[in-house]
Amino acid sequence: MIFAQLIYRTSLFPLCHQPFRLVTDDPAMTVVQRQSRAITRQDLLAEDEDNTPEEIVFEVTDPPNSGRLSLADDASTAAFTFTQADINAGR
Repeated sequence: MIFAQLIYRTSLFPLCHQPFRLVTDDPAMTVVQRQSRAITRQDLLAEDEDNTPEEIVFEVTDPPNSGRLSLADDASTAAFTFTQADINAGR
């Protein structure tokens, strides 16, 4: 079995005055080559008192070198932004 570590850097910018809180201590995950894995709340969770999960937007600033990050409803297209609501809903 070949394992590949999916490393992606994201930026999260607060929309209002209060800063967000990253609940996940050290977001990271490993994906087996030719397999897929959903990012869950245990992998990446941010909370913000001023914004809903739909308003917490992650931007992929350093996409993976091998493979892609995509939303479940369009797995053939790379996603460069996603929300906490996407994660919460398993998208």
